[in-house]
Amino acid sequence: MTTKKTDDFLLLGKLSTTFGIKGQMKLYSQWSIDPEIISSKTVYMKAGEEMKTIKVLDARSHKAALVITIEGCASIDEAEKLVGRELYMPSKDLPRENSEIYYSDLEGLSCSDEEGNIFGVVNGFIETPMYDLIAVKDAKGRITEIPFLQELIVEVDLEKSVVIWDSARIKDYYAD
Repeated sequence: MTTKKTDDFLLLGKLSTTFGIKGQMKLYSQWSIDPEIISSKTVYMKAGEEMKTIKVLDARSHKAALVITIEGCASIDEAEKLVGRELYMPSKDLPRENSEIYYSDLEGLSCSDEEGNIFGVVNGFIETPMYDLIAVKDAKGRITEIPFLQELIVEVDLEKSVVIWDSARIKDYYAD
């Protein structure tokens, strides 16, 4: 089965290299992924402009990556053909607790102050040891990285597609 729509998918990571001789592969991600989220699940592999379903038989942590076993990939030769491919999961399949919000939910949301003045759009995320950063792109194309901290955010309203920031607290991060 294939589908062309990619808007409702979360990028899990990229198949970076083979692991051993039995077709296992390393999946590198910019996110911290619990192996249980994808183990024994159907995920999607980007193949050109289309998404192809694949079954992950097993996943386990190994250093900074996950080592995964894909159904139908039983040799190093088959695995080498998949190096560089991206794996995705439908956003709706992500586990959520207590109305949890994923960064992927925020991508493309408007950023405004409490008065509704829009100053940019969420363009990406960066995980750092101290705190995570939200990349906000303004109308001129400039990107500003703002710490994604509870004390800087007034509200995240997914229905209205907006992240409302405390303007007094973020003024040091955001240049006009």
